[in-house]
Parts: sequence; C-alpha cells; structure tokens
Amino acid sequence: MSWSALLEYAQMLVGERSIIDVLEQALADAGADNARDLRERWGRTTAVLDGVSAGLFDRAAVAEALTACRSWADAEYLLVSHCGGRE
Repeated sequence: MSWSALLEYAQMLVGERSIIDVLEQALADAGADNARDLRERWGRTTAVLDGVSAGLFDRAAVAEALTACRSWADAEYLLVSHCGGRE
C-alpha cells in the first residue's frame, strides 16, 4: 500500500475519510500491473469504485454501506454476500 493510501487509511480510522477513499487511493497508486491484479482479485469492489467514479452510485451511500469494512477483502465479502454472489 502506498504512503498516500496509508494516510487515507489512518484518516479513515479517525473518521475523516471512508473506505471508498482508501481503496480508490490504493487503486490509483497501484500502477498498471498491480491495478490489473487488484481488479481481477476484487472484481465486485473495483466495479463499485468505478461506478462511484462515474457517478452511477452515490458516494455517500456506498461509503455508508461499507462503514464496517477495513480492507479489500471486507468490502468484497460484503458486496458479494449482499449482491447474491459473483457474476
């Protein structure tokens, strides 16, 4: 995880940022190869992040839905279990 993503994570822990901010920063800082790996491994989560960026999903609503999440795995589990499995 990049320093900027770690800063976002620390700010999330004190309530100043959301998991959406952290994951977006981590994806942005990942570089092409690592970003591709993240997209393959966490497909549902990256699709939701893309939807937030494109304005298809309300950022505040997604952040609220993922409030308890602290990692890619947490977000993916919640999204997959909530949405009824992988596509």
